[in-house]
Amino acid sequence: MNGIGKNSVLGLALAFVLILVLVVSGLAGDFTSFRGKFHIAYPEGWSQVDYQTANYYMKQTGSAAEFEVILSAETEATVFEGIYMILTFEPTGELDQQQIDSVVEVVTNSFDRKLLNISPDAFITELHTNNIVYDSGNSRLAVTTKLVEDNNLVRMNMLAMQFFDQGIANFYFYSPDSLFEGHLEDFKSIVNSFATGAAVKKSSEPVKVANLKDDDDSGVPVAVWVGAAVAIGAAIITNRKRSRKKKANS
Repeated sequence: MNGIGKNSVLGLALAFVLILVLVVSGLAGDFTSFRGKFHIAYPEGWSQVDYQTANYYMKQTGSAAEFEVILSAETEATVFEGIYMILTFEPTGELDQQQIDSVVEVVTNSFDRKLLNISPDAFITELHTNNIVYDSGNSRLAVTTKLVEDNNLVRMNMLAMQFFDQGIANFYFYSPDSLFEGHLEDFKSIVNSFATGAAVKKSSEPVKVANLKDDDDSGVPVAVWVGAAVAIGAAIITNRKRSRKKKANS
């Protein structure tokens, strides 16, 4: 009886530890883009917004861009009023260095900022609103933008672009200005987690949804941001055409 009792206690203890491990590991997750053949991981406190809600939001903002996933950080604010990230994928195929340099040049000229070549360790860490950071070794860049409404700073945006063999993965991070600095490590963690190949796709968790507004991020800087995005898109399309022409001539 004593032996059985000890085994039962040990069994319960091991089960309890296993439950704790599962609960803790469940706080973080990952997402696989089967279209782009890459995956990312997100830290504790973040979750995937269910596709129907995310798709509705994108339509409300008037965006026709396809997205891979929208992630949301758990804060006091509801989704799309708090901290969230929109991940998109541009299937350009693999760009050569000259084409990547062309896109980087377009981004630099669009924002009229100095380009700072940095080491992988300094990526995002050295990012400021007066520069663009470029990690040439890992083929990625990042830039931040202040978004205003009625002359008041209401939100910060960070765009990180990852060039890889399938195309370009775009990470659009949005955050209230007061929370932006405190979540830079989360942003960096998500971008650094980018990897090609297969990974398990976790199911989305239910999250709070904000009252969606069509004019959420209006203001002159937003217009500049949209203009820059259009210019970047034009550069990508041009590079895609060049790539197709090169393949046709080869």
